Amino acid sequence: MLRIVFLLLSCFTGVLIASHPDEIKDLPGLDIPINFKHYSGYLNATRGRYLHYWFVESQRSPTTDPVVLWMNGGPGCSSLDGFLSELGPLHVSADGKSLYKNPYSWNRVANVIFLEAPAGVGFSYADNKKYFTDDDSTSYDNYVALQSFFEKFPEFKKNDFYITVSFLPRWAVLLRDFRIGSRGESGGFGEPDWFFECVVILDAT
Repeated sequence: MLRIVFLLLSCFTGVLIASHPDEIKDLPGLDIPINFKHYSGYLNATRGRYLHYWFVESQRSPTTDPVVLWMNGGPGCSSLDGFLSELGPLHVSADGKSLYKNPYSWNRVANVIFLEAPAGVGFSYADNKKYFTDDDSTSYDNYVALQSFFEKFPEFKKNDFYITVSFLPRWAVLLRDFRIGSRGESGGFGEPDWFFECVVILDAT
């Protein structure tokens, strides 16, 4: 009887400590210890599109620190640029062969998602190689991918959530219906509409 109980407890413990399928265990050029977990994989978007993400947990308190979504500008610039040369915890050395810790990484105080969008940027892709994107479809793909993220990591649904992107206005409309602990948004270029701004500029000149 004791042996059966021990085996059951062992199996249960094994389930608890099983790693996430997207967890990164090793990186080329990383020869230093790190004090956080990180993950990389794909999030389902719409119409056979798949967006690549790299998620780093907070170095301080992953369970209570906010979740921040980071997306580089464009749309069209890979967010891995932000990860590896701006606010990510690991930067590429000048030799291009090794990684070093960024002392100013945002994940010192937050869980950060780096999302590559739209499909075709970085490692993100679409089944249909002749797909078309615009601001509306890109924003909706990102919205669906974000839902996919919280399905992969439901334990972070309770955390405060912030978005930092360059094309924020389209996002803001969709986020009204997003039932996550959204606390704020930050946009690098708060353009309401590209065509509208061009007309304003032309009229002004």
